[in-house]
Amino acid sequence: LRAVARIGEPFYLVGWDADGCRAESRGNICGEKARKHELTPEILRAQLDRLGNTPFQLKKLECELEPGVMLPLSEINAVRRSLTAALEEKHLQKYRRRLPQDLTKREEGYWSGLQARARDVQKVIRRPSLAVAVSDLPSLQAAAAGGADIIYFGGYSLKGRAPWTDEALRRGVEECLGRGVQPYLIIPRIWQEREGDRVLRMLEEALLLSAAGVLVGDLGGCYLALKKDLSVVTDFSVPVFNDSAIFSLLEAGVSRATLSPELNREQLMRLTYRGSEVLELPVHGAIPLMISEHCVTGAVTGEGGRCMRICSQNRCYLKDRCGYLFPVVQDERCRMTIYNARELCLIEHLAEIIEEGYDHLRLELRYSQAREVKEITSIYRSAVDAVVSGCWSRERAKHAWEKLSVISPLGLTRGHYLRGVLRAEEREEGL
Repeated sequence: LRAVARIGEPFYLVGWDADGCRAESRGNICGEKARKHELTPEILRAQLDRLGNTPFQLKKLECELEPGVMLPLSEINAVRRSLTAALEEKHLQKYRRRLPQDLTKREEGYWSGLQARARDVQKVIRRPSLAVAVSDLPSLQAAAAGGADIIYFGGYSLKGRAPWTDEALRRGVEECLGRGVQPYLIIPRIWQEREGDRVLRMLEEALLLSAAGVLVGDLGGCYLALKKDLSVVTDFSVPVFNDSAIFSLLEAGVSRATLSPELNREQLMRLTYRGSEVLELPVHGAIPLMISEHCVTGAVTGEGGRCMRICSQNRCYLKDRCGYLFPVVQDERCRMTIYNARELCLIEHLAEIIEEGYDHLRLELRYSQAREVKEITSIYRSAVDAVVSGCWSRERAKHAWEKLSVISPLGLTRGHYLRGVLRAEEREEGL
């Protein structure tokens, strides 16, 4: 670096590096005659050497300081930041690639291919399928009795629920097949490398029991399941916000993708793959907000580092400043899941959802007890059948909402359906 500071002139700084990049920067404040402390080479070096958040190091400093000159340290720092930013930009210019001349043609080819693939998978669906995710065998039986077409079950067991043993999984598959329901085994949303063998055993179990497929919540599980030639449905923890994400999953071999519950009505109605069997939309249930290996209940109630296991016998909640209760649930590995304070419920908008081509509707009832599972599934089964037969009305939708409000202990919310979290332009850009 070479620094120049004179009375009556702005601070000037020029810098260069070993790659031959050179930049300069000039301040906005002129140097003044010092009243007490003049600017020295030592003070100047201390300020210019503050390069911790940049890729640079100060190797050499040349100072040209007029005797008695004074500058604010903030001005020196501002000029230094301006210089390093200019040097970084010079480096980036070396690696900036030119866009190919046929980029527009490539993009047109991509989108036309995507639309052609969407047309290939579009079918006339006469009766939308109701897919229900449950956490134990009694809830599976309740969902089947309530009219589910697809049931997701298995994976890690929740504390306070009967565990998913090999026998329970076998009985679950038999129960589904006996009622004409498609059984899918759940692969955990989060698993670490040391748990890989267990995930592989879960996939082998799905093959051994002749399950219809697996519901996977991460890309690693998706990869392993596809290698086993299993039918794969991705859960909403695999973020799907746009046509490109859907297309990529289908190209990888996924059979069906669950859409993000953060999409709003406008964004859902613009997806190209509407009207096909490859999309699943969550319409009801407790949506998880966070999964963590830190156990809040154990930290609060434990004595001397010893867990009191209150989660096995009690329902636990986090209470926020507004008084909302967020359910806290642990699984068999003591992973903690915090659910939303209110359950998603889109039954008032069921008619337009079905009319727009969404034919796989998800009830996320892993948090619910068996009695609640049966009642909620039955209400949605009746609602879906009424929409298809033309008997659905605004009054029936309002009545169904009121019934679900009584059943759901957390209360109901329409979630992001009417407002969303992404603007339309962000969705188009693939964010």
